[in-house]
Amino acid sequence: MPLLISSEKFRLREVYSKLSVKAPIFVRVDGNGFHKLANEHSFKKPFDEELHNIMVETALNVIKNSGFHISLAYTYSDEISYLILRDAHLPHSGRIEKIVSLLSAFTTSSFQRIFSKAKSYSGIIAFDARIVKVYRLDDIIEYLKWRASDCFRNFINAYAQDIIGRKQCIGLKASQIIELLFKKGININEKPKWQRCGTTIFKQTILKNAVNKVTGRNMVVKRRKIIIESLDLNSNEILKVRREIENLSVES
Repeated sequence: MPLLISSEKFRLREVYSKLSVKAPIFVRVDGNGFHKLANEHSFKKPFDEELHNIMVETALNVIKNSGFHISLAYTYSDEISYLILRDAHLPHSGRIEKIVSLLSAFTTSSFQRIFSKAKSYSGIIAFDARIVKVYRLDDIIEYLKWRASDCFRNFINAYAQDIIGRKQCIGLKASQIIELLFKKGININEKPKWQRCGTTIFKQTILKNAVNKVTGRNMVVKRRKIIIESLDLNSNEILKVRREIENLSVES
């Protein structure tokens, strides 16, 4: 006869099951297996616009269909950062293992479904996830600037390796690489903005005329519209995002 085992015994041994987090948080997902994917499909170097658009569409699909209340997403290369602003928007009482497993799974399945519409691929693509705790609006903005700076470094390095060569760039500063690229006819400021800055997906508060169904009076109501835009988050363009995050923080 089978041994009777208490159901609580192994539940109590679930690692990290009781760890939870409070909002606001960023959940950053990173792709695994993208080098093989890029090699198999011969993506354009140093950047492939179709692949970036798939990443943007993936992030948008997760925002709309995952059930997570995501206020903003920022994507470049093979990573996406999702912002969750309030405790009420954290599923499963903020349990960390649930958040990272579900958002990585939603991102993976969304990417594979969207990618398969454009191209066939027999390999496996996956995204891992980590939570980055932020505490206030300034923290959120600093995080976005950090990822935007990493995006720009990735942009410079990609062009440098493609145009100048990996070995020739070892030990050079970004300013030196930019100068070498310019001498070879590459003006980085003329390259598409999504390459330099990535893409930000955020909710913009707009005012809309409406009619009160009870009183019949005209009124102005607030609605949210999803904006997809390549913004230089290390310039004054960050103020546009900051303003909308402030609005969401107050209205949510």
